[in-house]
Amino acid sequence: MNLLTDAVTGHFRRHDIPFVERPGTGIVVAPVPVHGGSYTCVFQIDERNGLVVIYSICPCRAADDRRAAVEDALTRANFGLPFGNFEMDMGDGSIRFKTAILSEERSVPGDGLVMHALDLNLRTHERYLPALQDVVYRDLAPAEAVERVENGLSGDVDRIVARLLETCDYADWEDPAEG
Repeated sequence: MNLLTDAVTGHFRRHDIPFVERPGTGIVVAPVPVHGGSYTCVFQIDERNGLVVIYSICPCRAADDRRAAVEDALTRANFGLPFGNFEMDMGDGSIRFKTAILSEERSVPGDGLVMHALDLNLRTHERYLPALQDVVYRDLAPAEAVERVENGLSGDVDRIVARLLETCDYADWEDPAEG
């Protein structure tokens, strides 16, 4: 039985999001829409341990000569995040944001929990994307780039967060405290 995989793919079916499931691997890949585009999201599902790890893949990749600066920016962004973290592959410069859902034994996370974890992932990724782009493409100092985002000095941040809040549907989110 693939209860967690069925929960994730069921979420995509209910929200008309196309996906590709790689049978036997525990991997589901989906282009999850955000305003102005989409993020490729990879769901790594470990049925035996009740774990669903969600990765949103960053649209920018750090060149060799920018990886140390991007690593600095990611460390600064990660500090204090209550949920999830940024990661970078030092070999190829790919960047992603990771969140996870841990399911209790023999229980399946509701559609609302999957949506909430995915929403937090994408909102955090979108919040820090301007800082990552500034470091990768504009040679801005990592401390300055992250500080601008965290202090609301990036004009895009407030606009992106407001847009995400407008488009999020929490109507089917189930509060675990009530269940």
